[in-house]
Amino acid sequence: MAETSRFASLEPEDLTKILNDRDSKNTKNVIGVAKRMIGDYLLEKDGSFKTIRDLDQACTEDVVKTLRQFYGEVRKTDGTLYAKKSLITLRFGLQKHFIETRKEDIINSEHYNAANDMFKAMMVAMKKEGKATVNHKEPICPEDLQKLYKHEHFSLTHLEALQKRVFFEYLY
Repeated sequence: MAETSRFASLEPEDLTKILNDRDSKNTKNVIGVAKRMIGDYLLEKDGSFKTIRDLDQACTEDVVKTLRQFYGEVRKTDGTLYAKKSLITLRFGLQKHFIETRKEDIINSEHYNAANDMFKAMMVAMKKEGKATVNHKEPICPEDLQKLYKHEHFSLTHLEALQKRVFFEYLY
């Protein structure tokens, strides 16, 4: 009888797959959007860096200068400022990317204070322009709630309907 080991035997490819799968699909999307946005910025500004790969290989001081400038200049395609949460999400995506490629934390490292000071200043500017407010949706009116509970999609006799009802009640 073959003896089973307490520890698995993983190939390097298996370990790489585990690492690649650690981030959710949404996180990967956020990273991708952040990379594309700073890549577009680098192309448009026609500076010493043409791509994010160039930035990945640059010295920390140059990355700080670029991020500082980027945080101050990034705008939506119509030229208006992003909402506060959008800029926070953008920086999060860049942080995840730079941790992976440069092994540097652009949010918590002291080396990035100049860039983070600009980021914080932009948060203040957004607040002054009303971009930091959260737009809450109207609550569901009692009549519509009654319709939901009477509908077959919230039935207590079908498993899928019951699951939808539980999710709804948990989140509402």
